[in-house]
Amino acid sequence: MKKINFFLLFVFTLSLNVSAQHLTFKDIPIDGHIDNFIVKMQKIGFKTKERYKERVIMTGRFTEEKCDAVIWYTSKTKTVFGIELYLPRQIDGKTVMAQHEKYVDIYTEKYGKPKKKSLLGLSQRTQFKVTDGIIEVNIYPENLNLIIRYINIKNEYLQKDELNIIKEEKKIKEQNSYQRKKNDI
Repeated sequence: MKKINFFLLFVFTLSLNVSAQHLTFKDIPIDGHIDNFIVKMQKIGFKTKERYKERVIMTGRFTEEKCDAVIWYTSKTKTVFGIELYLPRQIDGKTVMAQHEKYVDIYTEKYGKPKKKSLLGLSQRTQFKVTDGIIEVNIYPENLNLIIRYINIKNEYLQKDELNIIKEEKKIKEQNSYQRKKNDI
């Protein structure tokens, strides 16, 4: 009986660990409070450049290339849901296309064939669906640069929920303000 209980406890614990996995960037889960995430990014060499509402810009290196990393987080709980890496501007379309293919090959080797590939002239977007998220490799032709985006789907939905709550709170606040003004008349 003790063996069965121990086995059930082990399976339960294992299932909790599996469900707690998140998409990672350089072994850092794209999850948790923004301040904790920044500390982890600093430990791997990124430095905070600017901080805005719902995003932080850091500079560092990704695959030996200098880049800016924009970290997105939710409105209320400040939970990280995405990171965008802006690689340096290239000198021409041919160079940025080669860079795009290099990263697509890297991600294909790690995650398998891309799930979606959109082409429109020089503008390209290649999407990989991975556990708990999406990784995109994008070319933006107007800037001749590559943007790699990691999105934690679960936390992105959390952001949408939080924005809806904020919208509802604002609506209630406006209604209460209107009612107070009406009562003052």
